[in-house]
Formats: sequence, C-alpha cells, structure tokens
Amino acid sequence: MPPTVDISENIANKGTAIKHIQKKYNISKEETMAFGDYNNDLEMLENAYFSFAMENAHPLVKSVARFKTKSNNDLGVELVLEELLKKNKLVINS
Repeated sequence: MPPTVDISENIANKGTAIKHIQKKYNISKEETMAFGDYNNDLEMLENAYFSFAMENAHPLVKSVARFKTKSNNDLGVELVLEELLKKNKLVINS
C-alpha cells in the first residue's frame, strides 16, 4: 500500500475548530467536553476543561487530558455521556 500524505494549513487542527465553535456560540472552555486518543487531538483537549483521554490513548494525550475513560472498544465516550445525562436528569427533576 502506498504511503498517504495529509496536506493542510498549519493552523488547521481540532483545537482551532473548537475555538471557532466556542466563539460562535459563546461557549467557554469550562463548558466544553472533548475526547481524544491520539496526538491529533492534543489542541482540542487543551481547549476543553472536560478533556478525556481514552484508555488506549497515546501517552502524550494522557498527560494533557484532565480525565480518563475506557477505550473506544469499551464505549468510553458513551459511558461518560450516559453518566452526565443521569446527573443532569437528577438536577432537572429536583
């Protein structure tokens, strides 16, 4: 299989995308949640207070993220979101 090459602008990354969304919708870093497993997620995780590294994440990702969750294969994202929804339901119903 021939090697692949990604071509993009230097500022094009997931962190820049998150910043644009935050600015457009007036969302703070403290209101942002992100999940990552590889180095292309670093800038995104740095722009989210609720930054989660997957269990199978690269060591650098684990060092940047504030929180950890299970691997993608073990539904780590879904588990965190389900817990968040459960907690919010308790707040809403109170």
